[in-house]
Amino acid sequence: MIKSISTAVMLSVAAICGMAAVPNWWYRNYETAKAQAAELNKPVLIIFAGENKSSDEFIAKMTGSDQIISAMRNGCVTAYIKLPAATTWKRNYLNRMKERFPFLELESGVPLPAMYFVTPDGKDLKIAEPALNAASFRKAVKQSAAALAVHNNSNKRPAAAVSNAMPDKEDKVVRKSSARKKQIKPDSNNSGDDEKYSANSQKAEAARQRKANSDPKGDPPAGWFIDPEKAKEFAAKRGLPIMWLFSGTDWCGPCKGLRRNVLDKKEVEKLVVKECVAVYIHVPAGGWGMIRQKYPFWRSRGVPSFVFTDAEVKKVKSDIRVRRSYQGLKQAIKTAAKSLK
Repeated sequence: MIKSISTAVMLSVAAICGMAAVPNWWYRNYETAKAQAAELNKPVLIIFAGENKSSDEFIAKMTGSDQIISAMRNGCVTAYIKLPAATTWKRNYLNRMKERFPFLELESGVPLPAMYFVTPDGKDLKIAEPALNAASFRKAVKQSAAALAVHNNSNKRPAAAVSNAMPDKEDKVVRKSSARKKQIKPDSNNSGDDEKYSANSQKAEAARQRKANSDPKGDPPAGWFIDPEKAKEFAAKRGLPIMWLFSGTDWCGPCKGLRRNVLDKKEVEKLVVKECVAVYIHVPAGGWGMIRQKYPFWRSRGVPSFVFTDAEVKKVKSDIRVRRSYQGLKQAIKTAAKSLK
């Protein structure tokens, strides 16, 4: 009874303000929703709403059903996108819309409100829009999960198929190169795991991860890791502290300045490879909650921010002051190495 009264009050306030009540776990940022969906391996439910009464009624009816809300929370990641009136759309706006949502038939206008289930990489799963009742919604969510599984399987190439697809000539080159590598004698100072976790191999591993990173906005500076598990592994083997940088270089002005003026310098690259294991964590706009949930030791309220930990992330130093310069980083790493022992 109390819950229904509070829901009614919330919707009444929203009606007075001229907008529908939207749950705070619906993502307003589409890119953040896709990133979260990829991490959870769930489809994205995009809800397009307009500045009209029918959209508000649609949202109110959807959020008024506990069963629909439960199906959404458990089965998909929801992105809420509010569009302005079609009469205000300009050519540049249409082009951006087509780029972000290629499945929309914008020429004929987008009938709002509307729902689409898509993959984490933005492909339409072609699920019929469900009616606003629990049974229909659960069915649509279940169908979208099955369609996503089919999509994931169709995008995987078996290792055998990749090997068989390689031309004979190229295969011989690879085999010859591999044989040559086997003949190279290891450095007398480094052998086995020591060689694998040397400073040069750390730099090479970070470069490989950077190349494999599919998000250009999240590209780290040279020598920085994007895979925390790999970073922990290197730190444990080399007995070095981990320096975590939480940054948002696609939207944060100070982050861009730090990257341009300090982190991309060659001497900083040499410093982080030799004195610590550096991890670059991209914080998307609107995705702070997701990052804090994944990295609970990050207690900062702003970006860019540094945190130092040991290899197991059991000892955390977030209070070390870092001056944004080569000497500032060097001193902070030195302080962290002492305090984390």
